[in-house]
This record gives sequence, C-alpha cells and structure tokens, in this order.
Amino acid sequence: HVSPLWFPFFFFPTSGFQYAKGTFGAFSDSASILFQPEFEVKTHILIMLPTALIGVIGGVLGTLFTFANIKINRWRARYIAPSKWRRVAEPCIIMILMATLGVFLPRAFDCRSETNCVPDLPEGEDLDDQNEGFYYRCASTSFAVSSDLEKYSCAAWVGEEAGPRNITYNDLASLLFVQGEEAIHQLFSRGTGYELGYGACATMLIIYFVGACWAAGTAVSSGLVVPMLLIGGCYGRIVGLMVLDASGGDIFAHASKWAWIDPGVFALIGAGSFFGGVSRLTMSLTVIMVEISDDIHLLLPIMFSIMISKWIADYTTHSLYHALLELKCMPFLDSDPPLAEKYSSHVSLVSSGLHRLSHTDSTSCFYCSISSPPSSLLSSCPFSVWTCIPWQF
Repeated sequence: HVSPLWFPFFFFPTSGFQYAKGTFGAFSDSASILFQPEFEVKTHILIMLPTALIGVIGGVLGTLFTFANIKINRWRARYIAPSKWRRVAEPCIIMILMATLGVFLPRAFDCRSETNCVPDLPEGEDLDDQNEGFYYRCASTSFAVSSDLEKYSCAAWVGEEAGPRNITYNDLASLLFVQGEEAIHQLFSRGTGYELGYGACATMLIIYFVGACWAAGTAVSSGLVVPMLLIGGCYGRIVGLMVLDASGGDIFAHASKWAWIDPGVFALIGAGSFFGGVSRLTMSLTVIMVEISDDIHLLLPIMFSIMISKWIADYTTHSLYHALLELKCMPFLDSDPPLAEKYSSHVSLVSSGLHRLSHTDSTSCFYCSISSPPSSLLSSCPFSVWTCIPWQF
C-alpha cells in the first residue's frame, strides 16, 4: 500500500523536468515563474497610499464576491442540482455567453494605433532569439507596446517585424479575446502605460467578476485562481492609471525612484488584494504572489494590500471556502471558539436531568436527558459528543 501523499512528491519533480528549458539536466532561471515582469522597480513610501486604496477595494469586492457566490450556489442547489440535464446545461450556457461576449463585445471599442515601432531587445539579441513576446518602442508614444496585443478586426500591422512598423490593436480584445493567463500577462506588463485603457479594464472587471461568481460551483471543474488574479489585476491597473495621470502621464526610467508609478505594478498588487479578500490567506498568499512575479521589491506593498483586504472582508463575512463548507453542511470547527463560549464553564453549558454513563475516580461522562432506558442511551441520543465533567458539581 502506497500513501497518496507520495504521488505529489513523484509527479511534481517529473513535471518540473518536463517544463525545464535548455539543455538536458539544466533548468532555466525563469522556468517556474508564471508572470515574470520585464524589469524590477524600486519602491517608495508613497506607494503605500494607492496600495491602501487597492486593499480597501479588494476587501469590498472580495466580500461582494463571497456573498454573490453563496447566493448563487444556494439557488443552484435548489433549482439546478436536482436535475441532471440542468447541471449539464448550465455550464454550456455560461460557455456560450462568455464566448459570445469575447467575440463581439470588443467591436464596441475603437482600434488604437502606434506608428514607427521598432523592437526593444537586449543588446546583442535579435528576433530569432525571442521564444516569447517582446516589446516595441514607438515614435508616437513614450511607452512600450507589447507584440502580443490582439489585432482583432483592426487593420493589419504595416511593416516588417524587425521594424519600423505601424501597430493597430484592440485593447479589450487583448484581454477578453485571449486566454486568462495571457490577459494577466498584459495586465502585469510594465512600462506599457496607457496600452490598456480605463474602459477595457473596467469592462473586463465586470465581465469576469460576474462570470466567475456564476461559474464557480457548477457541475464542471472551474477554478478561481486565474479569475481572482485577473479581477484584481483589472482594478489594480485602473488605480495605476489614476496614479499615472496624477503624476503627469509620463513613464519614469527603470532606475528612477518613481519607477513604481506604473499600472503594471499596481495590477500585481491588486491581484494579491482580491485573492486575499476572497480566500483570507495572508503570509502564504504573499509568498505565492512574490514567487509568480519574481519581484521581491514589492513584498511589502503586496503584504500591506493583502492584510487590508483581509481585515475589511473579515469584518463582514467568512472566507469563500469557509462559507461553502457551511453551505454544504460539512462539520467544521474554527481554531478558536466563539468569544461568548470561550470563558464558559462546563456546568453553565449542560442542562438538567443528566445521565451518568460511567464513573472513574471523580470524573463522569454525561449527556442529554431522554426517557429511554439506560441500555439504549448511546444509540438514541441525538448528539455524538459528550462532555466529561467532575461529578461533584
């Protein structure tokens, strides 16, 4: 017999070897970093002001997300779960609606264009060395422009890939018309400034907030990690755009002490705050966010936003996963008892008419009083836990 705990220890290293890049036996430095930024930034004490705002938004939205998901799951348990065909039809309806929105909604947004763009590559490298996306430097803007932007129905890019070329793209399609992980990459991108506008981020926030609330708990396996990161990244980038507007609208050099004024930086902080507002994780979530971004400089802002969102959400409701346990009537005990019962004695908790089951020294076990004979007490009492208290009370 092999313990199930050994399977993760076997499969995780195996998947790591499969994911490793480069020559045999050698691992890439960034092989396990999911959303590595283009460059690291220096933080400043002033970053805590917008970070606090992001934390408040994360706590409020995390609470609303939990309330909405619990309400939907209660409705689902009453009207959807009893029917097999309804359980099958519900995720199909969600899939059709999300696909329809992803295909047609970006048409409501105008195409954006940049001119005379050339690849911004490290010295000594060319496009053949780039296995992933890269960035352009354009004459029409001081910000970088990603090569992974979605053209959608806009005009074709004019010019050679090596530049100069004219780029047109749809900012909402770059978030909604792609996979969730690619959208997170776009939100976390740094140095891109106004590449994604207010309207695209706000629309994406609403669609994914409603869609994730509805999809979580359906008959199919639908995780919440990527949607939570994406939702938090949307409002985090909106706050970042507001800070960028307040600072004059120009991006700062990477080595500048003001380089933290970047929408991509606040998108990462926002992702952690919403994740914390829903799950109520603290230190472990901080470590996760730092690991997936590989930016230790943002450790304190990420931790600060997570703590604020957790405090606000804890004031109103349990975490989503705790609430789902209660919804499914699963026995669950908190690590700490309620304050009203924490300092209560056994005598104040038990009722009158106790039956004595056994006697060992000065301690006996008691439970509720019923009219059954002593021989059938254990099988008839509705409780499964009995309190042992001293007999001389």
